[in-house]
Amino acid sequence: MKMNSIPSKNYSFKPTDYSISIDIKEAFYGRRLVLSDIEIEVRRGHAVGLFGHNGAGKSTILNTAFGRLSRWNGQVIIDGQPLPRFGPETRVRSGIVLVPQGRGVFPSLTVEENFAVAWSAAKRRGPMDRQALERIYDLMPVIRDKWKERAGNLSGGQQQFLSIGRALLQGPSFLLLDEPSVGLAPKLVEDMLKMVKEVSQASNVGVLLVEQNINQALNVCERAYVVRSGRIVAHASSEELSQSDILWGLF
Repeated sequence: MKMNSIPSKNYSFKPTDYSISIDIKEAFYGRRLVLSDIEIEVRRGHAVGLFGHNGAGKSTILNTAFGRLSRWNGQVIIDGQPLPRFGPETRVRSGIVLVPQGRGVFPSLTVEENFAVAWSAAKRRGPMDRQALERIYDLMPVIRDKWKERAGNLSGGQQQFLSIGRALLQGPSFLLLDEPSVGLAPKLVEDMLKMVKEVSQASNVGVLLVEQNINQALNVCERAYVVRSGRIVAHASSEELSQSDILWGLF
């Protein structure tokens, strides 16, 4: 297949749908244009992939949507309502949570303290919701018995699960995941991606997943966008992408 041979289908959603729409006309690092004409939509309860070569702009898309990039034109819309152009705190209050690449934990704090920081960051009042914590532990038994351990003493896989657990404790409607399987053993990669799918479906969370383990990610995501040099070059169902050469030609 050629790069443009995937059939064109309409995967867009009406503004009234429970969805997030990321519309980035342009984004810059300094004076350098790094993103152009990015249009992505994710519905709650669905997982969508974002694939591309190293340096394609995947992480920049997530960071822009999360309010970390200052120079960009466009908008982010949740459930039909445009969000103000402010930083990450506003995004979190609006229901968007980013799990950045690497271990997004405080290594000197215990697992319990890490969760407490996440609870506070979401501006939740009162003590942490024990039922919410139990649901997280059910999803991530690998950290269930690590409550009093410092995060820095956990294995890389345990830290990554903790990072996602902290994000879930903030009660997101939409979860942006940047390479959650980096550095994980193959079995943990499988467990991680299965957990992502379960979170999306069981908790009605929309997930935008940047992932280099393409074959496994295609089993989790119903559809995906392919990024090349800061632009979307394809958008199709996971089945269509798995049968085309558009992905494999980028790696």
